[in-house]
Amino acid sequence: MRIEKTAASDHAVLALKGEFDTLYVPAFTQEIDGLAASGITRAVLNLRFLRFVNSTALGAIVKAQKKLRAAGGDLVISQPSAFCRDLFEKVGLDRVIRIFEDDADAVFELADTARPDVAVEDAATVLFSYVDAGKAAYAPRPVEIGRIRQLDDHGIEFEWNASKTGLQNADVQKLLEPGTQLRLKFKIPLAKKDYFELQSVVEQQQLPRKGVGVRVRASFAQVPDPDRRALSQFVQDMRFLKNELRQATEG
Repeated sequence: MRIEKTAASDHAVLALKGEFDTLYVPAFTQEIDGLAASGITRAVLNLRFLRFVNSTALGAIVKAQKKLRAAGGDLVISQPSAFCRDLFEKVGLDRVIRIFEDDADAVFELADTARPDVAVEDAATVLFSYVDAGKAAYAPRPVEIGRIRQLDDHGIEFEWNASKTGLQNADVQKLLEPGTQLRLKFKIPLAKKDYFELQSVVEQQQLPRKGVGVRVRASFAQVPDPDRRALSQFVQDMRFLKNELRQATEG
């Protein structure tokens, strides 16, 4: 990633170009620290040419805003790329850091320190299939789609709406009973650019109050070390972000 700085007497515009991941966090943090040390506490991040951001980099942006606000300034974003805009909307960051369509508007409004009013919530999809051949043959489709509700470096919790499969809840319970081995495929862009493809074992299940479906908690098995590290870092970063957003909503 490249950082191109344009500084004025009371603000600076930082254009971030390329891919902002963990490797470039120290350079970004050093740039923000340098601005604050020089007395510039208002900054615009131009993200027009930023193609990718991971969870650690997202945390660095939140920390930068917190640092500048503590010094009496603020940090805003201008011209986010399609990737960044979609990501910010998904995690709720657009409610915390103001976004503008061009640098001029961002600079003009930078003195306004309006605070956010919502917290991060996001739920991605997970594809799952059965390791056991008997269950795979009984299942209505070879691959089903669930909705992730919780994720950590040890396991996953997801919901499956089975109302259109022709199954009854008793069938669903049998298919996803504790001990069932599942193949999982899901994508968390903040953690990894491509898909996680992992095996898991169902630990517990809970039926819905109405309708046909289930909420499943499954522990990961046979996780490659790079994937485990990526998941662990993602969980740590998101805990930080949620804490920061919660504090912002209460401020």
